[in-house]
Amino acid sequence: TTSSDFAHRLGAGYKFRNTTASILWERLDYANSGTVAGVTSYKRDAWQLAVLHDMGPHKFKLRYNAAQDGSCGNAAGNCTTNGLGATQWTLGYGYILSKRTEVYLSYTSLANRDASAYTLTIGGPADVTTGAFGVGSDPRALGLGIRHTF
Repeated sequence: TTSSDFAHRLGAGYKFRNTTASILWERLDYANSGTVAGVTSYKRDAWQLAVLHDMGPHKFKLRYNAAQDGSCGNAAGNCTTNGLGATQWTLGYGYILSKRTEVYLSYTSLANRDASAYTLTIGGPADVTTGAFGVGSDPRALGLGIRHTF
């Protein structure tokens, strides 16, 4: 089996005074010469809207992400992607301590559809066997951190 996988991403942003607004669109497109679990092709779009507002040392952040269910194909013609989408809201606050250091607090809420298992990290899928962020779950997180650039 061979596979041709493509990912396309397009983004734009605009800054006016102390506010920056941005939009991002992404498409994933996979095609297999054989089948992987019976699936020969899969395509899905996702997008993001974000706003950042600076007020002196304060940064206010808001972001919304949405991944669509997508579409797929297989030899039998009965492939479905129903319930594979998800949405996510993130609200954040940052305080600039110095030119290179910021402390921040953020809250995020992820809503998986019935068949999806998006996670809050980029480290890979969650452990479905333990029920931690499994299929259809709606994880939430509160983060506190410090960012220092060198």
